[in-house]
Amino acid sequence: MLLPEKVSTLRVAGFKNKAPQFNFICSKNVLSIDSDKTDEAKLQDAVKNAANKLLTFEASLLEYTSYEDTSAIFGHYVLYWEISVNHATLIPPSVFEE
Repeated sequence: MLLPEKVSTLRVAGFKNKAPQFNFICSKNVLSIDSDKTDEAKLQDAVKNAANKLLTFEASLLEYTSYEDTSAIFGHYVLYWEISVNHATLIPPSVFEE
């Protein structure tokens, strides 16, 4: 299949009359955990940068774990954080969404 000036990821969904039938997965410039692997070092850097934002709220990241959720076409990383808070400082949800 030729797709001029466009790189697409397709998945074979089955066959009809011995011809493959495709499902469209993604195109160039669309991130997908299945096609754009993030190595552990990049993930750790992202967590470190995000954890630094907790310092403003007198909180720190003690531990974290992650996994790749590929239950949908466009997968994503799910992170679980164990946070230590020194005071009753409220951390706005927007800090975790960035």
